[in-house]
Amino acid sequence: MGNRIQRFCAQLIPPRKYILLAGVEGSGKTTVLFGPRLKPGWEQHHIEPTLGYNYEELRIDNNLLAVFDTPGKESLYPIVKSLTDNIYFGAIVFVFSISKEPMKYIEAKRKIRFLASEPSLKQCALAVIANISIDIEAQFKQVPFLTRALGLDELKSIDAQKKKLFVFDAKYSPKETEKVWRWIADTLDE
Repeated sequence: MGNRIQRFCAQLIPPRKYILLAGVEGSGKTTVLFGPRLKPGWEQHHIEPTLGYNYEELRIDNNLLAVFDTPGKESLYPIVKSLTDNIYFGAIVFVFSISKEPMKYIEAKRKIRFLASEPSLKQCALAVIANISIDIEAQFKQVPFLTRALGLDELKSIDAQKKKLFVFDAKYSPKETEKVWRWIADTLDE
């Protein structure tokens, strides 16, 4: 009798698909995760930097995405390494805050390469969110510029169908954030 109930419940609850949410410090990772689910007016509040990691389950259609929001601070990056060594991730969502400073692009490119070179992450889908958190010239928002600056065109280990660049303001675009999660769910279903 217990086995029947367990099988019936297993049909109701889809299997978890693990997602790694990573990026540069202060880029808006936690905002991407929690923003669309918060009440209007939350934009005026400050979200504290992630020190360990946040875990959230998102239901997108018939998918259950188990998202690990990791810290962007360089000294806390061993947490990311520990997670990648112990959990099979199906996708990486990398958040980068668009800037005029060349060093920010270099740091983001280095972290994307690190994640793409991890043996346990080689088969992952990759969604990169270029977060427009400041008023900046149009040239910095262009997809071809961002693709080159972040080195996405150089990532040959990830299939072209499994990587995508999104450009929007995460704080004020909850619908765009939902598009990212939907793309991840659809990509993992294929």
